[in-house]
Amino acid sequence: GASPTITGNTVSFSGNYFIQSDLSSVPHINLGNNSATGGTINAVEVWGGTISLDSFWPNHGVPYIISDDITVDGQTTWTLAPGTVLKFIPVKALYINGSLRAKGTNNQHIIFTSTQGTPAAGDWKGIYLGSSSVGDTLEYCEVKYAGHSNYYFGANRYAGIFCYNSSPKISNSIITYNNKHGIYTTQMGNPSITPYNAIINNTEYGVYNEDQNLIVDADRKSVV
Repeated sequence: GASPTITGNTVSFSGNYFIQSDLSSVPHINLGNNSATGGTINAVEVWGGTISLDSFWPNHGVPYIISDDITVDGQTTWTLAPGTVLKFIPVKALYINGSLRAKGTNNQHIIFTSTQGTPAAGDWKGIYLGSSSVGDTLEYCEVKYAGHSNYYFGANRYAGIFCYNSSPKISNSIITYNNKHGIYTTQMGNPSITPYNAIINNTEYGVYNEDQNLIVDADRKSVV
C-alpha cells in the first residue's frame, strides 16, 4: 500500500472525507495536524476487503469510517492502537477469522460504533468471531449500535459481538445499545467475560448462550 505523510493541511469543500484508503495502506499513513472545513469530514474512510497480513492500525485522533465489510483472514493478527475509533456505515460488519487484538486503556477506549448522526440499535451488523479465530482480546473497548440482522452460518444473527466456536477475552469493556444481544455465543463459543464490563441497555439479553450444554460465566459482570 501507499505510505503518505500528510500534515499541516486544510481540506475544504470536498464533500467527502479528508482521506480515503484501502486496507493495505492504513498502517502506513502518517497524519499530522490537519483540518477539514466546508463540509469535508475529518476522518479516514477505509474501503472494505480482507486483511491477509498482520496489521497495526494507529490512532490518528480522527475516526476510521468503515465503508464496507472487513474480514481478517485466518492466521492473521489485526491490532488496534488505544483510542482508535471505528465507525461502520449501516449494515456493514467485521469478521474475524484470525486474531483481533483491541487493547485500549482506561483513558483511551477503542470504539466500534455507527456512523449515523443519531445512532440506533442495529445500525451495523457487529463483530463476528469465527471458529478459526484465536487469541481475540477486547480490553477497554466499546461496542455500540450493532445487531443488524446478519445471515451467518445458516441463520439470522443479531448481536454486538457474535462468538461462533470462539472464546475471546472481553474485559473492562462497554457493550451497549445493540439490537437484541450484547454478546451471542453458539457452537461451543465460550468467551472469557471478566469483571468490570458493562453489558447494558441491549434490547434483549446482555449475553445469549445458544448451547444448552455449555455454561458461559457472565455472573457479576454488570450484565443487564
